Amino acid sequence: MARLQSGRDIHVMCAIGARRNEVLRFRVNITPSVTSQGTGIHAVIRPVNDLPPPL
Repeated sequence: MARLQSGRDIHVMCAIGARRNEVLRFRVNITPSVTSQGTGIHAVIRPVNDLPPPL
């Protein structure tokens, strides 16, 4: 929280073991935000494919 309170973004990757041979991966981006109603956060969670798309 201190990082967000200082105005810096957070960018991480998370991996969750769904089944024995399956891992779900996500990119998480969190940024602080200020609105007319106060301060808060803006969070985006995106799935990451196992293989990159073909060129």
